[in-house]
Amino acid sequence: MSSTKRTKEEKAVSMDYYMTPLQSIRDFITAAREDGLLTDTSLSVLDPCAGGDANNPMSYPTVLKEFGFDQIHTVDIRPDSPCMDHGDYLDMVFSSAYDIIITNPPFNLAMQIIQKALDDAKHPDEAKSMPQGGVVIMLQRLNFLGSQTRSAWFKKNMPARIYVHSRRMKFHHSLSTDSIEYAHYVWFKGFHPQASYLRVI
Repeated sequence: MSSTKRTKEEKAVSMDYYMTPLQSIRDFITAAREDGLLTDTSLSVLDPCAGGDANNPMSYPTVLKEFGFDQIHTVDIRPDSPCMDHGDYLDMVFSSAYDIIITNPPFNLAMQIIQKALDDAKHPDEAKSMPQGGVVIMLQRLNFLGSQTRSAWFKKNMPARIYVHSRRMKFHHSLSTDSIEYAHYVWFKGFHPQASYLRVI
């Protein structure tokens, strides 16, 4: 996922494959922990769009392991990903729900992935160490909120927290810093606030 305002050369090299910068993930997790989120490393985690290849690690699993998480299930549709399960997340059925689902989804499938992730996250009665139910965390453009087609859904499914990255990201395969701002959006399953807690990091 990245802004479409890139050169023809960048588009050719990228093939719509954007690995989230590791430091951006570290910045988010650090800020989230300061707010009391992602402190319990015993929680189960799913990254449904894990990415990675022979020369590059899976971004979110790499950083989550740095922060002490070890129950991480990884999925990706790309055959060259070093993930645990290859396939289309949208077609997958899991034997159990997850405490945390976190990823950088393809922009054109973001809503479908978010909605499925909310289904696959633990129900409030099952979740451990969460303010509400399981938590879903997605990296998206900041203007993801500004859409008439998504407005009705957001009115019923407002993120609980939004962490806005003040530094623009430079995605893997990109020759320059991306042209727009990004944020980590956080939903708690079963919790539907009318307004989000917003923090710039």
